[in-house]
Amino acid sequence: MRRVLLLVLLADAAAFKFLTDFGPAKLIPRPSAMLKRRRATKKFGDKKLAVITGASSGAGLEAAANLLRTGEYHVFGAVRDLDKMRDAALDRDFPADDFTPLQVELGSFASVRA
Repeated sequence: MRRVLLLVLLADAAAFKFLTDFGPAKLIPRPSAMLKRRRATKKFGDKKLAVITGASSGAGLEAAANLLRTGEYHVFGAVRDLDKMRDAALDRDFPADDFTPLQVELGSFASVRA
């Protein structure tokens, strides 16, 4: 009997936690979010977006190549040296429509935010 009571209390606590996180604002998209989504769909289609840091060499380059090979992703290569990234993208024949190199310095918040 005590075990049943304990299970009921735990279930009620889980339901209460779910309801406290639930909000109608999450169900109705804001107009600004709808606009951003519409612009992204227009630019990238139905592809998933991926940002790969260190994409000019090593594991980052391999990850970018593997994602692009699937044809399901638009990949942003976030690198320090943009020329090195462009050369690597040309060597690997990355499709220009599905790959965008970005110059960022991860130690600088201003660079990442831009």
